[in-house]
Amino acid sequence: MDTFKGELWPTERRGTFVSLVRLISIGSLIPETIWAVSAPLSQFLILNMGVWTMGLAAAIAWFIGGIETSKGTSIVITSGEV
Repeated sequence: MDTFKGELWPTERRGTFVSLVRLISIGSLIPETIWAVSAPLSQFLILNMGVWTMGLAAAIAWFIGGIETSKGTSIVITSGEV
């Protein structure tokens, strides 16, 4: 998120979008953590598999259709790693 917010989010809405993303991520982490510490092992493992599966799905979606910065130039090239 931090890498792309300068190029993808309009300046007049950037603060709102950053706040929204952080509210969702931190806001969902708190009840998940509270529930996870009291859950039985089997439910804890299911929760973790779900979290990792969502992360994998997001990574695949970004790989297939993500927006790269610098007018289509890969970030690897832009950062000078290649």
